[in-house]
Amino acid sequence: RANGDGKEKNLLKMSFIIIAGVSGLTLILFVLFPQLVIKMLFGAKYLSVAPYLHWFGLAMLFSALAQVLIQYFMAIHYRKHLYPFGLIIALQVLLVVFFHANIWQITFAILSSNFILLAAMIIVYYIQTLRTKVYEKF
Repeated sequence: RANGDGKEKNLLKMSFIIIAGVSGLTLILFVLFPQLVIKMLFGAKYLSVAPYLHWFGLAMLFSALAQVLIQYFMAIHYRKHLYPFGLIIALQVLLVVFFHANIWQITFAILSSNFILLAAMIIVYYIQTLRTKVYEKF
C-alpha cells in the first residue's frame, strides 16, 4: 500500500525494469531454444507447440508488465484503470471463444489482447500522472 510520499513511483520503475528484464531474458530463451524448453518442461510429445512458444512468451511479457501497472494502481487506490481492464479482459475472452480453431488463433488472441491491455495501462498511467500534476498545482 502506497503512503503517498512519492516513493511508489520509484518502486514502480524498479519493478517494471526487473519484470521486463526477467521476462525479456526468458523470451530470448524461448526464441533461441524453443524445442529444448518444451522438452525440458513438458517432454518431447509436446514439441509441436515449439513454433508458438516465443509468441506466447511475448504475450506473457505484455501481461506481466500490465500487471505491474495494475498493482501500482491498486496500491495508490486509483480505480480508473478498472474500466479499460474489464473491457480488455472481456475482449480476450471473446477472442478466444470466437477464434480457437487452432493453437495459433488462441495464441494470437492472447497476444493481441495482452498488448492492448499493456498499451491501455500505460495510457491510464500517463493520464493519472498528468492529473496528479494538475491537482498539485492548485
